Amino acid sequence: MFIENYLEGKQSEKNSIDDLSKLFKCELKQQDDVFSHFDFYADNIFVELKTRKDIKYNNYTNQFCFKDTLIDSLIFDAVKMRSAYQYNKRNKSNADFYIVWKIHDNRYFYWKINWDKGDYYLKRVTDKFGHETDRTRDIIYVHTRAIRELL
Repeated sequence: MFIENYLEGKQSEKNSIDDLSKLFKCELKQQDDVFSHFDFYADNIFVELKTRKDIKYNNYTNQFCFKDTLIDSLIFDAVKMRSAYQYNKRNKSNADFYIVWKIHDNRYFYWKINWDKGDYYLKRVTDKFGHETDRTRDIIYVHTRAIRELL
């Protein structure tokens, strides 16, 4: 299952780079390092793409749904947020880091990483995460009220 999800994500990156470049108004490049925490970069911007086909957005209610269940947050691995902080500290820079969710109907929603605790919370989660055995990870839950559509 992990390999299937990984390959699907890599294909989604290839299919999305032109859209994301237009939406971010810059020529994004794909990271060469398969272990990089962010999929794309440009001069002062880093973008992580999370493809989630089972998530839908209702324009009338302004709510996200996962398999017909309302959800109040979208998630990503906390290591990405730590990496963003460390990058800016190490390079004495102010690069912008974005998490982008590509959902049902190829719509893109984003959250610009920041340290406003009102936008998110952190939770330690033990799960298989697509592997055969349980693993424990810190997960960032971004409140949907802080997430915007990338138009």
